[in-house]
Amino acid sequence: MMKRSLLSVLALSATIISTPSYAFLNFGKDNDNIANTLNGAFNQVKSTTKLTSDISQQLNVKPSQAASGAGALLALAKNQLSSQNTQELNHLIPGISQLTNLNLSGGSKLSSSINSLGQVNQVFTKLGLDPAMISQFAPIVLKYLGERNASSGLINSLSELWKA
Repeated sequence: MMKRSLLSVLALSATIISTPSYAFLNFGKDNDNIANTLNGAFNQVKSTTKLTSDISQQLNVKPSQAASGAGALLALAKNQLSSQNTQELNHLIPGISQLTNLNLSGGSKLSSSINSLGQVNQVFTKLGLDPAMISQFAPIVLKYLGERNASSGLINSLSELWKA
């Protein structure tokens, strides 16, 4: 039964990829484009997973709390930093949109809802986290960015913004 299910999935995958019906995934028709897109998506997930894993392990919080808390901090950054710093942040955390586009209760996204540290505090409270933990999340995110050679300008701007 397991072999049949696995073969069915593989056959379906081969059918989808070998026909033009996969165009809705924006892969185009070239197999190299498909591979590049999948590799890019994997690297984005790996990047955000490393960050959230670090936070979760070091602070003993649930992965969902780590992702949402980091997402709130990064959404504030994207909404308040200069365009140059925002571009650098996007480059250093390729999967940043996965974190900043998480849904809040009520259907709004972090990226469009976080414009102040007070709003980040509210998100932490809704996550069941003490807002004082922002001061524990921020250094982990800053260390993560430093390991990726973030500029001192970006690190300083984030430190000021997050009061880290």
